[in-house]
Amino acid sequence: AIWAVPLSFIGAMTAGFIAARAGLSLPFVEPIIVISTIILGLCVLLALRVPVAVSAALVGFFGLFHGHAHGAELGEATPLAFGIGFVLVTAVLHASGILIAQFMKQAHANAPRILGGFSAALGLSLLFS
Repeated sequence: AIWAVPLSFIGAMTAGFIAARAGLSLPFVEPIIVISTIILGLCVLLALRVPVAVSAALVGFFGLFHGHAHGAELGEATPLAFGIGFVLVTAVLHASGILIAQFMKQAHANAPRILGGFSAALGLSLLFS
């Protein structure tokens, strides 16, 4: 799970980026991105244990929309260089998150759950702003 879930996000994010660059549209991109912060934050806050395949599918679904947003809002950047860069940066962010979560669990067992709650609260604040 520690690798499958982040890799499903990155893979789906890449597919969403390519789809956007190919001119394919997705509905509700921004709202789904906001909802992803709420749902995933709540999952962490509640320490939900679900099968890896379900986690990977959910995270992959959200990754598709995140990648589509990046591809649709590319601007004047070179698509290949930008795409490679944002995929690599996302991989580093995921790896950093895994390491930080491991450290946090050693420092205090509930620390990751508390941050999950903050993520959900931030997402909720975005819905109402």
